[in-house]
Amino acid sequence: MGSRTTCATPGVAIRVAPAIRPVPATAQSTQQFSVLAITVDSHRSGNLFIFHDKLVEPGERSEILGTDKGRCAQIDNQAAAHCRVVFFLPAGKVKINGNIDFRRHLNKVPVVGGTRAYNGVGGKAILHNVSGRDTLIDFTLVK
Repeated sequence: MGSRTTCATPGVAIRVAPAIRPVPATAQSTQQFSVLAITVDSHRSGNLFIFHDKLVEPGERSEILGTDKGRCAQIDNQAAAHCRVVFFLPAGKVKINGNIDFRRHLNKVPVVGGTRAYNGVGGKAILHNVSGRDTLIDFTLVK
């Protein structure tokens, strides 16, 4: 889009700026849900902690929503670790990647992607340590 020249009076040129059209902001959707992760299997391998959980509806342990698999690498004398976890849900996978401090009751970890319905998703997962075996996870997914 260049500028146009218009003659209003013979011999006088007036420059007219092209019209500027507003560009609508990209529509963004947010999805929030919670799952309770119950450890099924876990073990250590050097400085790695490897685990597998079943994911259930909070308050309804009999309704299995999916599973997860993760590994955490110790970074601070067993008090903190860098964790990568993949959550396998009916609509697709959700991936988180970040640091967790096991001394804290709450940890916020970035959501770094997903597959199928969660393709291109970002956001956060807030992990609530409920017990040694159970973790409540509140997801806020933004796409």
